[in-house]
Amino acid sequence: MWPVRTWTSLFERALYQLEKLHDFAADSDGDGLTDGEEVLLGLNPVVPDEDGDGAPDGRALATELAHRIGDLPAEPQPSAPYVEHHPLRGFDPCLSCGTNVDMGFLRLVNPAIGHSVGVAYYGLHFMQHGSFSTDRAEQVPRVDVVAVTKALGIEVVGSNPAPSAFSFWNAPNPFSTGSSTTIVLALPSPGDRVTIDVFDVQGRRLCGLYEGIVRERVLRTAWDGCDGAGRAVAAGVYLCKARIGSLTVTQKLTVMQ
Repeated sequence: MWPVRTWTSLFERALYQLEKLHDFAADSDGDGLTDGEEVLLGLNPVVPDEDGDGAPDGRALATELAHRIGDLPAEPQPSAPYVEHHPLRGFDPCLSCGTNVDMGFLRLVNPAIGHSVGVAYYGLHFMQHGSFSTDRAEQVPRVDVVAVTKALGIEVVGSNPAPSAFSFWNAPNPFSTGSSTTIVLALPSPGDRVTIDVFDVQGRRLCGLYEGIVRERVLRTAWDGCDGAGRAVAAGVYLCKARIGSLTVTQKLTVMQ
């Protein structure tokens, strides 16, 4: 796993290595990421497929980041990334596939580090298809991939984004009886044994949501507001505890009538 890097050290490294590059905006290995972006992300500008999955790094990273953005909660979070949506009353037809795409934008917010970045819906549409650039370059500029990874709180490891630290959150929160809340646990690396359980405030275990080895860096599960016997719990505050090896993290879940 790559060592944790600060954004200051990344910038200093970029300044040093960019002196060796002929063109910051060039894409020497043809993977869909510019040489400058690869240096800032800690990737090799002359290796197109660092993780060996058969897909160019830029294409794989664009689709993965689009997926991550789609999973973010729209409700403000105190310490985890979330998304603000700003749609407009108008659409741009994609010149490549014909899809009508909202002319607005979304804003990724990471309150833990005081960072946010805007992404046009048209740019997100192209990310979903594996590109950070659009077919309307003058109208919709290239997505700032470095700012997006920073807002999502991840590091890029061979084009496979990995959370830079544990992240544990749920949305919506609070949620109503009869609905459910999605619970997301982001890990620095896969392979850990994880258990996720729900307890009441007296410490009584109500139900288990997950137990096993996590093969991906992000685990998603859900709680429907019921105990292990399928009975709906009363309105109130509950505790969702995730155990990752010897580490335990807790998230409060609020159920409303």
